[in-house]
Amino acid sequence: MKFNDTIENINSKRTALRAIICDVDGVLTNGQIAYTDTGKQVHHYHALDGYGFIHLVQRGFLITIVSGRDNPSAIIRGNELGVTEVHTAITSKITLMKQLSQKYQIPLKNWGAIGDDINDLECFQASGLSFTVPQAHPKALEAANIITSRHGGAGAFREISDWILGL
Repeated sequence: MKFNDTIENINSKRTALRAIICDVDGVLTNGQIAYTDTGKQVHHYHALDGYGFIHLVQRGFLITIVSGRDNPSAIIRGNELGVTEVHTAITSKITLMKQLSQKYQIPLKNWGAIGDDINDLECFQASGLSFTVPQAHPKALEAANIITSRHGGAGAFREISDWILGL
């Protein structure tokens, strides 16, 4: 992991986290979208990331998976892992994050935001801690508090969850 802030500041924010909002394409997947001959989309998710979700859910974290695209596989994957909130075809991730913050009474400063593109930047700015992956858009790399060593779709979420939980 690469830290874009002091370790003391980041560690104090880490202990305050109670909720995570996580993008799909480019974070939970490698960002590539394949199509079958019948036009169905195919996404690949990493098994390591799955256990990261399970560990956070078991420890009482509110987990939200969000995609700007209509993404049935994200809904299936989120349900498999016991994720509380899965939302696809979302045009404003920050609006969703604020709504969930109110619904669950978790202040935005207690949220972690994971994303890789410019449509994630508002969540980065509003959250207590922001994370991105090495292949992210340059603006996301600049804005994130933490950049993972692992790439999207290759265990980046697990790297984040293990770090949050001190594993």
